[in-house]
Order: sequence, then C-alpha cells, then structure tokens
Amino acid sequence: MAEQATERMVVAASPGRCFAVAADIERYPDWAVDIKDVTVHERDAEGRPSLVTFAPRPWPLDQLHPRYDYELAPKVLAWRQTQGDITTKLDGSYVFSEGTPGAPTWTTTSSRAAGADPGLHQDAAPEQDHVDATA
Repeated sequence: MAEQATERMVVAASPGRCFAVAADIERYPDWAVDIKDVTVHERDAEGRPSLVTFAPRPWPLDQLHPRYDYELAPKVLAWRQTQGDITTKLDGSYVFSEGTPGAPTWTTTSSRAAGADPGLHQDAAPEQDHVDATA
C-alpha cells in the first residue's frame, strides 16, 4: 500500500535558516521525537551527510537509511530511502519558500510504501515534531 502526505507549516524564520536546521541531520535526535540516533555513513563534497541511518524511538519503527540530495539547496532538501526493515519506500523532500510576506513556509512531502505491517508506523508515530528554527 502506498501513501503520500504533505504538511505545510509557517515558521518564524527565513527559508535559509529553515534549510540550515533541516540540513543539520546529525542534530535530529535533539528535536525529532521519533529519532533516537543518527549515524552518518557518507558525506558529499561539501561535508554534508548524504547517506545516514536513523535509529527509531520507539520500537517497532523501521530503521531508515535515506540518501540525501542537496542539488536544489537551499530551497529543497530531498531524500530517498536506500533500504528499510518494514517500509519498501520512504522518499520525500523539504521545500523552503517565502510564502506570504513575513511568513516563511516549510513544506514536507513524502511517500511511503509499506512492507509487512504498515500499521506499525502509524500507531507509533508522534503527532508532530517541533523545531525552533529561530535559534
């Protein structure tokens, strides 16, 4: 079963600051409640994480292994799952734009194809992650 979701939020920070927070992948455990740990396996020519593993919290969430694409940075940060224990696909992107004057937006779009038991993700997923992009 494939699913697609899009979330859009207004952030009191510039698109550039939002990109900087999203691209600081190694700090995700500080603010993403469902990520316990991040391991960086590869970096791009600019030293940014390109292939990582996310250890989930709580179990039984899938360990995720995304490859990040910075080609459209700083407007877009995209990723493609390279492997997963439960999901067969978890690809997506963050898009950062000015939105309406004084209200920059951070849009997340992702698609997922589940493997053995797609309900595992839905039951354990947090309602919302919170980021302080103004710091």
